[in-house]
Amino acid sequence: MIEFFFQTIPECLLEEIGPICLTLVACTQFKKNTISDKAYEILSIVKQVLTAELVLPHFLAAFDRDTTNDFQYILEGLYFLHSLVDETSSLSEEGQFCAII
Repeated sequence: MIEFFFQTIPECLLEEIGPICLTLVACTQFKKNTISDKAYEILSIVKQVLTAELVLPHFLAAFDRDTTNDFQYILEGLYFLHSLVDETSSLSEEGQFCAII
């Protein structure tokens, strides 16, 4: 059902995928493993269905606007950002990513 949701998401809502991913990153911090595991699973589905190239700019913009100071949250956000960059074929050279940031 989650895959279907992301496959049929209206184009006008794609800009909101960054904040959605940030919310899921926050959910990975919950002490209950079932919630944390499900958040990781959904983030993986987001990357697979929408592709990392589509998600990356929206997530980067949302992450840049975020003012949270929680170290673990920031670390998880950077981990997800790193996974997006790794899966983005158009950023095959390291220098291109630095130019985006």
